[in-house]
Amino acid sequence: GFLKDVKAVFGLHVWPNFVCGQIGVKEGAMMAGSDRIKVVIKGRTSHAGHPQEGIDAIMAAADFLQQVSHIVSRRVSPLATATINIGTIHGGSRYNVVPDEVTLEGTIRTLDETNRKRIPEFIQGILDGLKASAGVDCEFNYYYGYPVLDNWPVPAKLVADTARQVLGEKGLVSHVVPDLTAEDFGFYLQNIPGCFLWLGCGTEGEPVHGLHNAKLCPNEQALVVGSKLMSQVVINALAALNQGVDFNKKD
Repeated sequence: GFLKDVKAVFGLHVWPNFVCGQIGVKEGAMMAGSDRIKVVIKGRTSHAGHPQEGIDAIMAAADFLQQVSHIVSRRVSPLATATINIGTIHGGSRYNVVPDEVTLEGTIRTLDETNRKRIPEFIQGILDGLKASAGVDCEFNYYYGYPVLDNWPVPAKLVADTARQVLGEKGLVSHVVPDLTAEDFGFYLQNIPGCFLWLGCGTEGEPVHGLHNAKLCPNEQALVVGSKLMSQVVINALAALNQGVDFNKKD
């Protein structure tokens, strides 16, 4: 009930790709839905000299990796955006033993909820095929994480107009491309109108080190810029609500 009677919500995150004094914002999908998968492929162990007596889980995992890489290129529209990354793979016990189990974990990033729901079905289909072709058993767990961060049109326009007011025309990045990093602010935007923006924290002429990078050294002047901007966003949002602006409007 924390959001009861809340009319709009606004948030921001530092963004080293933009220099201090700039912000990025766009309506619609701006950051990815982020989910996690865990697949366990189970075969049967045997001596490497008698491979016919075992079921090789590593070979089945290799087939799985090949097929899952085709989901984005062949099952998802090229006009959509999605990525599947298998980040860890663990299997086998010894060089001369046919491995009986492999565990793979990864992440899936999407920019629309339709593909987000379809990709687990595609993965399950691949695993069903491996059961039939390789004789393995499979465990598949799909963990839904952060949703797509989808900015509402009216609040997004309010933020852009406020940025021009506070920072000038050069303070608003003209073309913002969605990013496949994720942000839990998306949960708010599933419930109430609002907008999330990226606050430039880079320094002109210095190398750009991305988020979650040990070498990232944000320009602390961004604290001043962000405070001024968000203060004015609140003032302008309250004024708009008092004037009867409908933040729920979608078109």
